[in-house]
Amino acid sequence: MSFNTGVTKVTLSNNSFGTREVTANNATVKLAVNEPYQIFVDFGAEYDFVEWSTTASGVLGDTSANPTTYTVSSTATLTVEVEERTGAFYLQDVTTSSCSTTPKIALDVRDNQQYKIQKLADGRCWMLDSLRLGAVDLVEQLTVGNTNMDTNTAFALPASGLVDDYDNPRLDSSESNSTTSGAGGIGANTIGVRYNYCAASAGTACTRSSKVNTSYDICPAGWSLPNGDPNTGDLAVLKAAYNNNWTSVNTALSFIYTGYWNANGTGVNDLGSVGYYWTSTGYNNNKSYAIEPSRGNNKANGAVRNNGIPIRCVLK
Repeated sequence: MSFNTGVTKVTLSNNSFGTREVTANNATVKLAVNEPYQIFVDFGAEYDFVEWSTTASGVLGDTSANPTTYTVSSTATLTVEVEERTGAFYLQDVTTSSCSTTPKIALDVRDNQQYKIQKLADGRCWMLDSLRLGAVDLVEQLTVGNTNMDTNTAFALPASGLVDDYDNPRLDSSESNSTTSGAGGIGANTIGVRYNYCAASAGTACTRSSKVNTSYDICPAGWSLPNGDPNTGDLAVLKAAYNNNWTSVNTALSFIYTGYWNANGTGVNDLGSVGYYWTSTGYNNNKSYAIEPSRGNNKANGAVRNNGIPIRCVLK
């Protein structure tokens, strides 16, 4: 069985002999002869099914249908073809199977901005660019259909302008398109928009008086802030997948040293030396964990929730 780029799995099912799944290209599978199998192909969201084909000793049902039927009487080669969709590939449509181990570009349906995404060594799909929601006008207003929002919390993206504020969503897009020449670090992307935690959590964690975790945020629907637990969170798992090598983690995520917007009025601090990225995990009464990449080291550490910090999202 052979299939081209874009196909992730082929499933063959027979009432008497059960189900076989094929995930490797050019795979050999033993099937019962003269038995009809239902055959189904999984493929990435950015692809469309084209057709099945086989050599003479295999009998296909409808070659343009998925699923279809297949009966083999001797050795045969079965081929499935898909083609890359000509329309846009949106973050909101990404699935684990459509996120590749090589970088892809996906659009955010909310504002049509482009982001690089990739499945990394932990098997999770990560954004390799920082979120820039709020840097340009929205094409679609934020809804639970396009944003990882709480259906019971009213939230609207605020106008740009960070101030010392825990209780109201704030953001700063003044450096959203700054490149690494100003920030430093391993990546070749932009700083992104800096958000206070009330904005980052889509209005669900707007307090300075209690430790809070959030399940909601302004990541695209289907994505979320990474879990920030320093021992079991997403960064810890990713670190282990790269043999605890921080340089490999920094390189994989294209982390840049964004600095942070300091609510005490001192402007942007640590630009060019440390990066800061919000997570979903509370640290104490007025802080949440942030991923902090720096030269030769990464860690999850507490960041004050009224400060402005960028966001990287991970596919749920």
